[in-house]
Amino acid sequence: LDGKGSGSFRNGWVGFGDAVDFYYIDAAAAGSMTVSLSNVTAKLKVTLYNSAGKTLKSKTITGSPSAKYSTADIFGKDILLNAGQTYYIAVESGDKGKGYQNSSYNILVNETYAPASRGNNDITTAMQLTAGSTQSDWVGYGEPSDFYKISLTDGGYVDLNFNYSGKVTLKMTTSESKSVSLQKTDFGYSSKQWLAAGDYFLEIRASSPNSVTTWSNSYNLAYSSRA
Repeated sequence: LDGKGSGSFRNGWVGFGDAVDFYYIDAAAAGSMTVSLSNVTAKLKVTLYNSAGKTLKSKTITGSPSAKYSTADIFGKDILLNAGQTYYIAVESGDKGKGYQNSSYNILVNETYAPASRGNNDITTAMQLTAGSTQSDWVGYGEPSDFYKISLTDGGYVDLNFNYSGKVTLKMTTSESKSVSLQKTDFGYSSKQWLAAGDYFLEIRASSPNSVTTWSNSYNLAYSSRA
């Protein structure tokens, strides 16, 4: 294997006697990557495979010594990466090494990873939310939801101070998984009805968790209660 992870490999060459070069990327976490090529002087085929050898993306490009080909993103969009998976990139001469499409090239792989998870991604691992304290986090690719638990020692109304960027939804339920109606306020949401003492759960969910940009769905959450 010729390279690993983010970074560049310059002065690559494929052609007669060396038909294909392989590179691999170990995804440290959920994220995305772009693949850039430059200094291409003949016809090349670039293919992306997953760890099982399945083709994910493939593109053929053509350059010449007098008009060298370059692109900032050969596949046209970011490639989603799954945490812990290995991905392979093959750069192959256009005639499979017969000698008529010998080409030099430079390759650059840029990876972007989502922030580390805090582990509160389902109702069984909900994080305790203390009145007056603010929790800041994100939801998106690889982490579609965050859960929080509110424990009311006395009955009352709950006010949620909630602001965010991106596209997310907020849902509140009882410990019996019954929905709690919320109404929009200037600072976030409030419960429509008076709530009895007990435990309640909040789910913050990304509207499009498979979109590569959705770990920019950051948010701030705090709560208070009133009689």
